[in-house]
Amino acid sequence: MNFVLIYLIWVFPNDVAEEYESITITRPVDRVIDGGTIAITIGERVRLLGIKTPQSGEECFASARDKLRQMIGNNEVTLIADKNNRD
Repeated sequence: MNFVLIYLIWVFPNDVAEEYESITITRPVDRVIDGGTIAITIGERVRLLGIKTPQSGEECFASARDKLRQMIGNNEVTLIADKNNRD
């Protein structure tokens, strides 16, 4: 089975990072929303941190979305986030 590892990490200085416990989950991808957002099967949307892609209606939106679809497809992804796992 193919899978893609996606790191969703908020960067803290070392002394602050030690206070946070890493959260890791692996879930199947439900769909690719755009070039920087996916939906996983538990109904959550996941933004890929550090990825800036065109929004709907902007030039190259479809190309960015299609490239992420090509890279991820309907595989499982492993998400790694800090305790504050929100963008």
